[in-house]
Amino acid sequence: MAGALWQMAAPGTRLRSLYEAHPELTHALVDVEPQLTRIVTALLRGMCAPTPATRPSVPPRGGPVLPESIRGL
Repeated sequence: MAGALWQMAAPGTRLRSLYEAHPELTHALVDVEPQLTRIVTALLRGMCAPTPATRPSVPPRGGPVLPESIRGL
């Protein structure tokens, strides 16, 4: 991730010259730190999110869903 962002943030000499000659293209430049922070934060939140195996079982709203054969017993 960092490598790809760095390539966009620190273009080579020829590309830098192009950006200097045509400032309307500078939108392609990326500020690495906030982008990388956002990506790593999302990654860590996803990795730390509870999974079905670790999440406590909570019955759906209205109580547990019972098989039709035993409802009303």
